[in-house]
Amino acid sequence: MAAATRALLVAAVTAAALFGSALGATYTVGAPAGSWDLRTNYTRWTSTIRFYTGDELRFQYPAAAHNVVEGAPNSQNKRKIKGFKVVGVIKTIGPWDTTKIKKPAAE
Repeated sequence: MAAATRALLVAAVTAAALFGSALGATYTVGAPAGSWDLRTNYTRWTSTIRFYTGDELRFQYPAAAHNVVEGAPNSQNKRKIKGFKVVGVIKTIGPWDTTKIKKPAAE
């Protein structure tokens, strides 16, 4: 009986760990020291975090002043920004926008 209880407990803990990692984490861009502004060094900020598929990026800013577009690397959009193509505008859902990482970036 104790072995069955222990096996059930191990299975439950394993399932909980896998489920939690599948949900992904939510990161506020630039946090904790910065935000979506011109002063924050986003290269430095991203170097401190390992992002995974399923993670969410939250962009906090005044909705009337900014928006965020989702882009695809290694292509061009109408604005001729080298290496960037707009593939959608992230819908504003409040005083911030959130986007989910759908697939890993190419290294």
